[in-house]
Amino acid sequence: MNGKAGSLLFICTILLLFPLYAQENLVNNNSFERDDVLGNLTWWETDSFIQNSSSALIVPVEGISRTGKRSLLVLNYIPNDSRAVQWVRVQPNTVYRFSAWVYIEESGPQGKGANISVYGSIFPSDDSAPAKKEWQKIELVGKTGGDQTELPVNVRLGFFGRLSTGKVYFDDVEMIKLDAMPAGKVIDLSQNEGTGVVSYKEKKDEKQGFFENVNILLVIVTGALGFIVLLLVLQLFGVFGKIVKAVSGDKKSLPKKEPVTVDQKAALDKIERRRTPRKKIKLDIVLSRKMPGGGYEILELQTIDLSETGTLVKSEDLGALKIDDKVSCEIEYKKRRFDVGEAKVVRKEEIYDKKGKLKKSGFGLVFVSEAQPFLKNRKMLMKE
Repeated sequence: MNGKAGSLLFICTILLLFPLYAQENLVNNNSFERDDVLGNLTWWETDSFIQNSSSALIVPVEGISRTGKRSLLVLNYIPNDSRAVQWVRVQPNTVYRFSAWVYIEESGPQGKGANISVYGSIFPSDDSAPAKKEWQKIELVGKTGGDQTELPVNVRLGFFGRLSTGKVYFDDVEMIKLDAMPAGKVIDLSQNEGTGVVSYKEKKDEKQGFFENVNILLVIVTGALGFIVLLLVLQLFGVFGKIVKAVSGDKKSLPKKEPVTVDQKAALDKIERRRTPRKKIKLDIVLSRKMPGGGYEILELQTIDLSETGTLVKSEDLGALKIDDKVSCEIEYKKRRFDVGEAKVVRKEEIYDKKGKLKKSGFGLVFVSEAQPFLKNRKMLMKE
């Protein structure tokens, strides 16, 4: 085989095998280029904490993009938490890197600003540079829990309790699976206790499953065709038998994985810590808040769910409490009253049905008291 033929064979082999080793982006329509027949953005659902046309705008636009023709504009006229959400299939106990490119045209002085996050998690990506007016990358790394098979990935302007104003553009959203625990901060994607996670599964497009199956079929067909072309090229140059013989005769051991560092082991141990389960249960709960001028304000509400570390309580008046307020909690169960300790308000939530009608609203609370008998009472209520 002459030098030209060898070079051609090498180039063909690299081109055919490269897609097999490239990291797969699990986000569909990641550059916001595709719409369905009705003109709606495919794969993505948009939402805002304050939902009306005078408070926020989330729409794909042309004229400004990092790649392709379009990007996603997120515009908050007032302090708000506006986001585009996509449910992505994942594997349990697996590390993923989430990233996106953002162009910040305007940003308000308060709130979280532009970020990428997993809906329901209390850990967003690090802060982006304010109003830099150039494309910058934001990212976070997280590990799924033992029973997680789907994650709602967000690009958003604002966050839980950290509402923002501004005008930003998102493009090239990416989510890839990592084979090893990286250095640096790795968040636990199942740690959302007390945040009152609202599932977007009700809003998922039913044709999403069809497109997922089509994508899988295309990958299989492309891989098979690539392998056939590779065999034909090798046969053409008469080197197939030589390669088989060389591979079978050279049994080199695979390289060993690098040992896990002390810092990586500490992060891994922290993530593997078992989460406390959530229990949907309706209980009367009494919240006591100390007033600035003295005395206490008493709120009698009802829980939606409960865990050892937090609760979601139902309330029609979202002005009754503010984010970061601390309250003392007592729960009534079987005509008995249990002291479950002090809690902190970490979230306000309004849940609407498909017709835009308010279904329920309330507060997410995280317990901050770990002393007995508070923790003992919470564990007892979870077991009953």
